[in-house]
Amino acid sequence: MPAVITHYLFGRTLYERTSPAVFPTREAFEAFMLGNQGPDVLFFCPTELKATGWGLGTQMHKTDAQRILSCMRDAANMLPDSMADIGGAYVRGLYCHFLLDSQMHPFIYAQQEAIVRAGIEGLSAKDGHEVHAEIESELDILTLSQIDGVTIASFDTTLALEASPQVVHVISLMYKYVAKCALGRDIRPDAYGAGVDGYRLVLMALHSPRGLKRGVIGLAERLFRKHSMARAMSHRNRLLSESIFDNHEHAPWVHPGTGEVRTDGFWDIYHRAQARALLDVPHMADDDFSLAVAAGTDFDGNPTCVRILSVE
Repeated sequence: MPAVITHYLFGRTLYERTSPAVFPTREAFEAFMLGNQGPDVLFFCPTELKATGWGLGTQMHKTDAQRILSCMRDAANMLPDSMADIGGAYVRGLYCHFLLDSQMHPFIYAQQEAIVRAGIEGLSAKDGHEVHAEIESELDILTLSQIDGVTIASFDTTLALEASPQVVHVISLMYKYVAKCALGRDIRPDAYGAGVDGYRLVLMALHSPRGLKRGVIGLAERLFRKHSMARAMSHRNRLLSESIFDNHEHAPWVHPGTGEVRTDGFWDIYHRAQARALLDVPHMADDDFSLAVAAGTDFDGNPTCVRILSVE
């Protein structure tokens, strides 16, 4: 997945370029921006929710995206009129999350696999999660540099999760329905809200423009792990014009889920997803709006059904 800043800036641009009638209230804006973070929020449910909340984010990412989006739309349609703007805006944001994730994730996974298999001393396939986080973190910095022209020193990452208790409550109720509808799981009604709180705490803990907290946390984590996930996730205070991970040279890479050889780079993928979102988001409340673009694929961009590639 792209990380928190990339999803935030993607959604903010969509909001700025969309008619105010689509997001008529502050609550609708907050719900839309939370939607752009998608199920990633559920990765940060606290330990006490492990039995019902932990793993839900991963499961949602691996499930057919059309099913998740359809159930979320159903949940929004069941809300009372007083909550309708929140529900509809969240579905739009979640759709944006899908468009960016499903197109960008294969690109990031391909680089992750190339790095862990490159014979670099100290790295193996077991270190894929940390490598993945390192790639996403640098692409976050690149996106922030190029779109806002600032570094992490003047950017508050918790802005991505800024929402009133009412907005978080409504979305939590929607997730409870979706977990049952799409996955057959019963989760606590506060699972999503707990994830929002947990994610905010993590972002605050990892915000380290001078690198002091990052160094201390990384050192402590490496006492019991070979590599530090926290250090990989923490954004460096740099202004970037390009990245070794953005494929600006358009070198070939292989889609891990389909085997397709591609040459597009980070910005090609980003702008393609954004163009599709700009077309679709204003019309998602239309009766004839279809979620067929999400059929047969998950949020990671991998096929969710067996496809016959050739017949001899």
